Formats: sequence, structure tokens, C-alpha cells
Amino acid sequence: MLVNVSPAAKVACVKSRDMHWALVAHRDQRDVNLASLRMLVVADGSNPWSISSCDAFLNVFQTKGLRPEVICPCASSPEALTVALRRPLEEGATPPSRGVLSMQGLSHGVIRVDSEEKLSVLTLQDVGSVMPGALMCVVKVEGVPQLCKTDEIGEMCVCTVATGSSYYGLAGMTKNTFEVFPVSNNGTPISEFPFTRTGLLGFIGPGGLIFVAGKMDGLMVVGGRRHNADDIVATALAVEPMKFVYRGRIAVFSITVLHDERIVVVAEQRPDSTEEDSFQWMSRVLQ
Repeated sequence: MLVNVSPAAKVACVKSRDMHWALVAHRDQRDVNLASLRMLVVADGSNPWSISSCDAFLNVFQTKGLRPEVICPCASSPEALTVALRRPLEEGATPPSRGVLSMQGLSHGVIRVDSEEKLSVLTLQDVGSVMPGALMCVVKVEGVPQLCKTDEIGEMCVCTVATGSSYYGLAGMTKNTFEVFPVSNNGTPISEFPFTRTGLLGFIGPGGLIFVAGKMDGLMVVGGRRHNADDIVATALAVEPMKFVYRGRIAVFSITVLHDERIVVVAEQRPDSTEEDSFQWMSRVLQ
């Protein structure tokens, strides 16, 4: 866990759950000093819910010497390896970007900026820029790998030598994943070199910053609209996460009912929560 790093450590690699446990245990670690950290790499920073962990961790440990500019979320996938990484900011530089997106818009595959006051929004933090020497594009989720518009969510693809090249013994899956040739609106390939599908859903924001909203394997189609399990987990956890959900334990999946998918949200409630608390929390999440 992060609270056990050496006082002289320059770089630490954590997951959102590590940060959560550090918050739980920080009262027993009164002599922690994180002033030496230059990079706090959040390995699962592409998960939409990681932003709340980063904010809560910074809020508690800023008094222990942690500087906001050292938090560096990153995005990765088994096929494309490390896709993007936020570099440490210079002191006094522009703070990291975050986007507040309408869940309604996301369900239709488009980006619509909303206000943070609502529950039906998804707040994302950037995961930095694409890795040096790599090209990134965003293609439509279904059909021909056509480039998305700037206000559309799609699957991120990268062109670089630093990715995987094949699945052992799976020629068809290999070709579909590692030999993608994105095309423009008129159907012409944008590059002579193949791109690799990352399996990450998101978009490229201002300044080339990468925003990841979920994963392809968590995509659900309900009532003709697309939802991502990671989006829904992040939105549910935004409703009093520390007060009701026990240790952030929540799962989202879909089941088929009468030829249509239905979303199921399973959350473990805290031992001291009452049924009334449970009902009120559930009612707010459903909004």
C-alpha cells in the first residue's frame, strides 16, 4: 500500500482500491510524508470511478506533502499495453482536465457537456496524452471502423510498434483486433499502417488529452441505447459512496428478459446501514 512507501520514493504505482485502503488506514500512519513523490501513477486511472478515489486521496494526503500535480492516471489494455499516461505537471501549470458528460447523451454515443449538480452525469478525468511515437484515433463501435466525429464516443485504436501483435491460434480474432484500418467519411483509409483496437471506449479531448469512459466488454444495449457498466458503476458510486456502499463493492451487469436486456446493479451495503437507508440510496441511484 502507498502508506508504506519509502520516505525517499519518487514514483509510486497504485490502484483505486489501494488509495481507498490508504484512506481507511491513514489515521494509524501519522508520520507519513509524501513530499518526495514526483509521480503517483494510478494504474487503473482509465476507470471512470477512479476520479473520486484520486480526489478523496488528494484531499486527505495534501496535508502530508502530496502535491496535486504528481497524480498521473494512465490507460492500458492487454492488446495495446500502455495507451496513455498523464505526465507530471510543472508547478503552477494548468490543472488536469475533467469532463462532466450527460449519461443521456452517452447512451446515444454522443458527448454532451452537463453540470456537476446532477446525478445523471458521468465525471471523467483525463489520462494524459497518447504515448510518444504512437498515433491514436477513435472509430465507431459497430460496423466499418469509420472515424468518429469530435462529439462521438467510440473505440480507441492506436498505431505503434509497442502493442501486441496476435492472439495465439486465433487468426480471425487477431485480424479483427490487430489489423484495423480506420477509414474517413469517404471510405478511404487514413493510414497505410494497421491500428490496434484497445478495447477502451472514449474520446480525444482538447489539447489531445485522452478521456476513457469504459470498456467494450462492458457495453450493454438496453432499449436501443448503449450503456457501459463502468459508467453506471461510477454514477452509482457518486451517490454517497462512503455512506452506503461497503468498501466500494458494487457490480453492474445485464440479463435478458423477454428478448431485451435489463441492467442489474448489485451493491454491498455497509453493516450499519438500515433498510430505509438502502431504499433511499436505491431511489437516488435510479434517478
